[in-house]
Amino acid sequence: MCMLRRNALIRLEERTGIKPPHKMTTAELADAAGRDRGSRLQQELLELGQRKGPDVLTGLLAAAGGADKDGRQTALDLMTSHIAGQGIEFTQKELKDDRADARRSAARAAAKYPSLIGDLVPLLGDPEGDVAAAAHQSLTKASGGQDFGPDSMTTADIEAAQKKWQAWWDKERGK
Repeated sequence: MCMLRRNALIRLEERTGIKPPHKMTTAELADAAGRDRGSRLQQELLELGQRKGPDVLTGLLAAAGGADKDGRQTALDLMTSHIAGQGIEFTQKELKDDRADARRSAARAAAKYPSLIGDLVPLLGDPEGDVAAAAHQSLTKASGGQDFGPDSMTTADIEAAQKKWQAWWDKERGK
């Protein structure tokens, strides 16, 4: 970066008090992700996605529930990567989280861990359709493309699909 640009950025930060994302703490990024929009939010999310610690998930969840459509999608994608990178125990815990966006991202991340297939089956009946769809997508991926449903979101269809998926999983584990 040329010195003129660098100095201009330093002066701007001093005048406005706004830090660039790479100078913000993880807690500051998490807080900002819940209120900012547009390109600023994108920069904060990308920086947040490179961080570690409990505040990362907090910030990503805040952005996933925010008003910025592009920010929501970026946050969900980063949340999936973050959860998958935390390991199998963390992913399993997030599958049972109270927040739908955390469950959805965990369901997407669970495709990385075949031993979590049994935990995905109950999520087919999740009251949040996006969570159920993510669980279905991960199950289909884990099965090599086989699809046991559900074909609709009726209770009977969901229960039938859960039985088929569980039977498939029991057969796979028995190999």
